[in-house]
Amino acid sequence: MPIGTRVKTEQDPVSLHEYVLRRIHQNMFSAGQPLPSRLAFRPTKHDTEGISVFREEFVSPKELAGAGRKPGEYYIARLSIQELKDILGLSVIPDPDDSQPPGHALIPELKTSTPNRTAKELHLKLAALASKSIVHRPESNQNR
Repeated sequence: MPIGTRVKTEQDPVSLHEYVLRRIHQNMFSAGQPLPSRLAFRPTKHDTEGISVFREEFVSPKELAGAGRKPGEYYIARLSIQELKDILGLSVIPDPDDSQPPGHALIPELKTSTPNRTAKELHLKLAALASKSIVHRPESNQNR
């Protein structure tokens, strides 16, 4: 590494040139459907600050799929920060969390307090965007 070059850390701001990964449980991606369910992007009661995504430069799709409450049961979607911003008006902020895989970040516009009408539309648009770049499939669904 050249002198004066600093290694990027999980706390550093997310750049527009990065990609994030989103875990989608296989129950949220029905066989024969082109898109995951919009519910895969709905905040849970714990998402008071935003829904979770993971910065690709800190965790691989395979590692992310092997983590979580049900390892091996996840699709992984790869989302461009630039597209999230330009197409959906969403931001991504770093949120390192020792209880999560590396690179944890949040989309703060999608949290438990987001108005339903706004949230439903964003969930549908995120599902469409995610369907274009599924980079990992559960082993039981490798041929989908």
